[in-house]
Amino acid sequence: MDIVRSARLGAEIADQLSDALFSAAALVDAVPQRSLMLATPCRGWSVLDVVNHLAAVTEKFGRFAAVTPGPVRQLRGDLVGTPPAKKFRELTGAAARSWHEHPGALTAVCALPFGSFDGATAAGINLFDAVIHQWDIAVGAGIDHEMSEELAAVALRVAGLLLTDEARLSGHYAAPFLPPAGAPPSVRLLAATGRQ
Repeated sequence: MDIVRSARLGAEIADQLSDALFSAAALVDAVPQRSLMLATPCRGWSVLDVVNHLAAVTEKFGRFAAVTPGPVRQLRGDLVGTPPAKKFRELTGAAARSWHEHPGALTAVCALPFGSFDGATAAGINLFDAVIHQWDIAVGAGIDHEMSEELAAVALRVAGLLLTDEARLSGHYAAPFLPPAGAPPSVRLLAATGRQ
């Protein structure tokens, strides 16, 4: 039997995830069409690739929150189209609603390919992706973006469960670097994921 891992997040994670997803949707709204194929800090991924990845992650966890049984896997292919803003906003809105409409999902077990987590931590993993990939999209598209320190602090609580040696060896995350002493959560999160 798999150990169910937990970042010990409370029920407020549903609201925090909603904030992260709405922020991501606003950022995608701001990406010019001409910037969609530009490179991002995610090696080999364009801005549109990152938007699609975040859409797939969010859709997957939204399905889990809506009490879809079985292992939770991402859909493949283009989920958002071009331009991506409308479909991305629909997907993120539906996922945010799922967590609020099904609060029992926060205590259910979410079985992912890389381990089992309690539902609140699953929501936290989605938040982690939303927060960090907003930075990737903004950098790639050349858009000013200020990461929420509150949401970065939540993402850091989940990071310890995701940023494993195995994940780094597989290429999911670069080697971390040491942030300056007293750095805010946003800088520590970027450092932990190897982003400078």
